[in-house]
Amino acid sequence: MAIVLPAFKKDKLTEREQLEFLEYLAMSLKNGLSLAESLQVMPALWSKRQRLLRKLTYLMEQGVNFSQILRQMGFGKTIASQVDLAMMQGNLNECLNQLVIINRLKEEQLKKLKAELSYPITLFVLMIFMLLFMQNFLNGQLGQEDGTANLVFAILIVVASVLSAGVTRIVILLKRQDYKALKALLRYPIVGKITQLYVFYMLSSEFGMMLGAGFSFPEICKLFANQEDGSLQEQLGRKMLKQFEAGKSIGDIIRGEAFLPDNLLLFIETGAERKELGLKCTILANGFFRDLTQGLERLIVNVQPICFIFIGICIIGMYLKMLMPMYALMQSM
Repeated sequence: MAIVLPAFKKDKLTEREQLEFLEYLAMSLKNGLSLAESLQVMPALWSKRQRLLRKLTYLMEQGVNFSQILRQMGFGKTIASQVDLAMMQGNLNECLNQLVIINRLKEEQLKKLKAELSYPITLFVLMIFMLLFMQNFLNGQLGQEDGTANLVFAILIVVASVLSAGVTRIVILLKRQDYKALKALLRYPIVGKITQLYVFYMLSSEFGMMLGAGFSFPEICKLFANQEDGSLQEQLGRKMLKQFEAGKSIGDIIRGEAFLPDNLLLFIETGAERKELGLKCTILANGFFRDLTQGLERLIVNVQPICFIFIGICIIGMYLKMLMPMYALMQSM
């Protein structure tokens, strides 16, 4: 008999709560508790989510897959698939620790980004109101409209709207984190490189654990292909399986896939055993994590100067908006 999952609507976790949940769960597993025992203990550790945690315990007792429960709680498809694969290998604790590290890094960098953007955004909003005020005031005072000034104003509004739409689109894609969303993020400058490093880190870690457990690449692809529809692992697994069945080598597959790091080729060409290859993939993942951290820090440092350059251009536009009608009026006198 199929188990119907209840709608969690009010029990969807925020990103901060997702991190807390992973931290509590990782801590319980580290202390020797099983997954079921950890969920039973967690209500005492996380009192504000007692109702949700009791519901999770009940669903686990009914035989519901833990990755399905994570999806209902608001976790992305890719993270749910990571956890599911880790449970198959018996590496859940290691997987949770990695997820805690990467999500904590994301939270810290988002805090820094918000702090860096708070002043430029406030300044930009005030400037938009000033532009609107000047548009109405000058038209009323001078009794005529200047086409060039209106063009400058229109360009500034269009540029601001495009930038706002772009940022909103990136935020939505980052929240989804499925295969299509991650693929779309690769097309954005700067953000695309950060996204690629994140995926390289995640997949290298998974390859490291699974190769270390004795799986071959075709076997890993089969496990990936059985994950939740639309997740990074499921889409990548299906794609790689088709290429294996078509007779392509693992080297050719890696070269043709944007989400697979070319560094893997160096390890595969050495002909190392699976456990040794798994260890090398884990070392490679640590390198990608370092590059990801440095890339995020550079992004945070550079974002405020870029904002101020744009604001400077807008200020020049404001002066043009104010002075051009006056200049046109003086010429007509």
